[in-house]
Amino acid sequence: MRDGLYRLLYAGAAGAALGVFALRNGAFSGIGEKGAQYHGTYVLDVARKLYTFHGAATFLPNTPTVTGYAAGPDGSVVPFSGECSAPEPRSRFSLAFASRAVDVSIEYVCPIPG
Repeated sequence: MRDGLYRLLYAGAAGAALGVFALRNGAFSGIGEKGAQYHGTYVLDVARKLYTFHGAATFLPNTPTVTGYAAGPDGSVVPFSGECSAPEPRSRFSLAFASRAVDVSIEYVCPIPG
């Protein structure tokens, strides 16, 4: 996966949301439209031609998610993981988030400035 900025659209049983992520050297960080912060790592499985990723989402207090899960009054951290093909320029995949399915579309936007 090339280093750069990516736009993500996530959709679940309770709605959809957008996020912007920076990917560089096997690590990612991002922010969602409701203020959630995402971070994690990714690695290419050469034999399968898929990227495997592991991360966590940090939610502000009482933030609803696209799955219907809502962070508590102190906020919450939710781990997630999954696999996807390289976005050329777009890839779609599903992952489990708080034990519920989320459909994700990731699209390459541009190189990281600077």
